[in-house]
Amino acid sequence: MSSRRSSGEPASSGDVSMESAPTAESVRRLEAELADARANERRLAEAQWVSNTGCSDYDVETEALWWSDQLYRILGIEPGSVVPSLNGYLAFVLEEDRQLVLDGIREMYRTGEGRSVDVRLRRTNGQEIVILAKTTLFKDEGGKIARQLTTIQDVTELRELERNRITNEE
Repeated sequence: MSSRRSSGEPASSGDVSMESAPTAESVRRLEAELADARANERRLAEAQWVSNTGCSDYDVETEALWWSDQLYRILGIEPGSVVPSLNGYLAFVLEEDRQLVLDGIREMYRTGEGRSVDVRLRRTNGQEIVILAKTTLFKDEGGKIARQLTTIQDVTELRELERNRITNEE
């Protein structure tokens, strides 16, 4: 009888099975893969910090929503201090922009196309910031929207520079 993964695929010769104890080589390989994964996670977190960009990932079927640590920081809250939710995010959106956000979400799901939009937020310390939210929708094999991935970048300084440049040109 051949071994199979939980997905039903045949297990490769490099897989550790329940039928045999792991070898020193397989343990070293797994430890190296884990170290690589941790290094990649650290690099991603550093890149988000440097660019002041956070992200959220929403699974449409399970309704599970995840926020990166940098997204929490952009909002002015401690990473992991609140359970991510649309209502939680909307609480930071200025009241004048909330309908824009909600209409944009409806339009994305109606058309199946992602979008980019500037949104004004108020952080917990009262500071008003401008974010650029870019959303991409991922579809399953049947063409149904399965995931919504959004990057959120604090563009407050950039928008101020743009306004100043335009004012100076006038």
